[in-house]
Amino acid sequence: LCWNDIGDDGVAHLALGLQRMPQLRVLNLKGNGIGNSGAQDLAAALQRDCWLEELILDCNSINDNGAKMLGAALEGNSSIKVLQLSWNRLGDV
Repeated sequence: LCWNDIGDDGVAHLALGLQRMPQLRVLNLKGNGIGNSGAQDLAAALQRDCWLEELILDCNSINDNGAKMLGAALEGNSSIKVLQLSWNRLGDV
């Protein structure tokens, strides 16, 4: 799904369905204009264990606050092994 301009609204819908996609192991959302709102929706979905092992969020508009939300969500998630956030708007988190 990379480079499809899904945005925060599209990610909100996608996040709602993550628990119903047991076959999904890698979700590539690179370059989709996702900001903190989308990161928050993904974080809410990731607070529960799902089958997802790798989440790629490179080249979006997530800043420190969004990264912190995702990090906090992963504390209770044992399935995610890789979270990619390069080329976002991150400072020293």
